[in-house]
Amino acid sequence: MAVYKAYAFFTAAKAGKTGLTVTVDVFKAADDSQVVTNQAANEVAGGLYSYSYTNATDDDFLFVFKTADTSVDAQHVPALAITPTWSAASRTLTQTAASVVAAVSGSDITAHRGDTLTANLTGLGAINTRSKLWFTVKRDRGDADTAAVLMIEETAGLTVVNGAAYATVTDGSLVVTNETTGAVTITIKPAVTDDLSGRGLYYDIQMLTAAGVVTTLTNGEFDITEDVTRAIA
Repeated sequence: MAVYKAYAFFTAAKAGKTGLTVTVDVFKAADDSQVVTNQAANEVAGGLYSYSYTNATDDDFLFVFKTADTSVDAQHVPALAITPTWSAASRTLTQTAASVVAAVSGSDITAHRGDTLTANLTGLGAINTRSKLWFTVKRDRGDADTAAVLMIEETAGLTVVNGAAYATVTDGSLVVTNETTGAVTITIKPAVTDDLSGRGLYYDIQMLTAAGVVTTLTNGEFDITEDVTRAIA
């Protein structure tokens, strides 16, 4: 979940005004819809007030801080939120003892070039309402999905490799093993990992529901470790 925090400074006779009762309205920048009405703000100090808003998607929001006190220089003070921080339960990535092909640590994945990648991710939260589920790896977060290093959709399979459409969709899979707690297994065949390279890549798992709600379930770094033996067949 994205947590947006905004601040407003109220003054009276050009000095910070404390002890005000301040409420906040929040508007979504994309369509100007109001998503919060008259919620209580927190007094920080010296005329500074704050409000935190939690939202499932990474959008832009405008905050309007309001007070009925007529002694202030301005009763309505607009504010933009600072860069959101993401709040989510700890994610655990695991691998079986027999599988040495996918090294996992915290929320990061390291794959060995030319080896079968098998990564088990747990603790993503309930995903039983999903209509689509994606696993995507990119060199830059701003890259288009069509330019991704890897892109797998649960039902469509592996559709993008190294920025190009990939025909053998069964070479990669995203399988849900527990939709109640949010556990998935990502598998990519050596014919694909053999063509991968790079460190400090980015990945995430994103869910779309039938109601149109998009949620990033987890994200982290994705590294490719070069192998020594290049043979895969």
